[in-house]
Amino acid sequence: MDAMCRHLEAVSSGEINRLLCNVPPGSSKSLIFSVFWPAYEWGPRNMAHLRYLTTSYSPDAIIRDNRKMRLLVTSDWYRLLWPH
Repeated sequence: MDAMCRHLEAVSSGEINRLLCNVPPGSSKSLIFSVFWPAYEWGPRNMAHLRYLTTSYSPDAIIRDNRKMRLLVTSDWYRLLWPH
């Protein structure tokens, strides 16, 4: 998880232009890549102008992760810290 997050930070800062992450199932990659990383860029990185297109092997997983992302960025906690 730490390595995935460090590499995504490098993507956010422009140090890495392309990233392929092959990890086994159950490694939290869906949460990290589809929920936490966009929320990190929109909030703490002040990059709310970015848009994301994520996909998965399963339509149910896409809906699940989109719902989690929406709940996170519309939460009172998140909006208090990053109101923009």
